[in-house]
Amino acid sequence: MKPPVLFIHGAFCGPWSLEGLQKKFEKAGYPCKAPALRFHDQARAPAALGTTGLADYAADLQHVISALKKPPILVGHSMGGLLAQQLAARVKVAALVLLAPSAPWGVPPTTLFEIGAAQAMHLQPGYWNMVLEPSRDVALAHSLDKLPRHMREDVLSRLVSESGRATFEIMSWGMDLNHASAVDADAVRAPLLFLTGSDDLEEHRRAVIRGAHGVVHKSEPAEVLLRAIEKVSEGQIWMNYSLLGEVFDRLTDTGRKDTARTDPARERIDSLTPRESEIVSTMVNHAGAKQIAVVEKLVMSEHTLRII
Repeated sequence: MKPPVLFIHGAFCGPWSLEGLQKKFEKAGYPCKAPALRFHDQARAPAALGTTGLADYAADLQHVISALKKPPILVGHSMGGLLAQQLAARVKVAALVLLAPSAPWGVPPTTLFEIGAAQAMHLQPGYWNMVLEPSRDVALAHSLDKLPRHMREDVLSRLVSESGRATFEIMSWGMDLNHASAVDADAVRAPLLFLTGSDDLEEHRRAVIRGAHGVVHKSEPAEVLLRAIEKVSEGQIWMNYSLLGEVFDRLTDTGRKDTARTDPARERIDSLTPRESEIVSTMVNHAGAKQIAVVEKLVMSEHTLRII
């Protein structure tokens, strides 16, 4: 029996934002749950939403997980992706699928818009205790700009209020003495699959090198995402040929041109991550062995090893 899938929606949204993907999972035989975050299922949010934090959302979701018979696959979008990471550090889950997740505490913004948006929030003194309403202009310019035009108005009409506290904890983490958005990365043992809109292969490569089991571009059809999730939840690796080439270059360091170092071989070895070292060591120690023996040792798909 396939593991249950728990969908965690993002800020200003509800379970409806992931219902299309949920239907694909259900059709594929996965039992699914898609709870609304606290107060996100109410037409008019109470004042208490303003002071509802990430810890409150996570506690509610942890209660849902505790009622499941098997560790679930967590599918989290945006703020829901951050909550999924926090939950995976606390309870056993089968896998993590992160759809453009919000970054955890300590990860700086990567775009001018992110920096400006965080600063602009402080033009509303005390917003961290307020109920925040969705901004039509911001949504159209930065959230729905890739969505087909005929779908945008429908989505805008369904957006809901959000917690000022949770927004502060994500966007202004440097001012949050409680570190509410922190994730204990060392405690996350489940395989991770990222869905991204970025075309930057360097970003994808860094994600894999640092531990992601797979990266899927959001332009891929839902069937590809489902296949990737199945493979990643089995402990295998999922990435396209271009990304495999990038990672292989990193493993072999073919791109490094600096030959002036006193011991370039030693520096290449020292630069390997633990996962890279494991791959290289296993392939050397099992030289001549059948591929299936090596992939079983590495918990990697034979297809991936064959390409490498």
